[in-house]
Amino acid sequence: YVTEMRLNIFNRWGELIFESNEFRYGWDGTYRDKPCPQDVYVYRIDFVFSDGVEVTRVGDLTLFR
Repeated sequence: YVTEMRLNIFNRWGELIFESNEFRYGWDGTYRDKPCPQDVYVYRIDFVFSDGVEVTRVGDLTLFR
């Protein structure tokens, strides 16, 4: 089981535009309450499992409007 999670979303310039430690809250495609432009964004997700194993996943996503 996953006991901890951190999700970070970055724009193409490396600026952090979203961060969450809650499993139930994901990114809704906004930044400072305004819709983000259609673009490619980078995500980083850090997981900690109940046995203490830590895993990081990094990738990109394309936001379509």
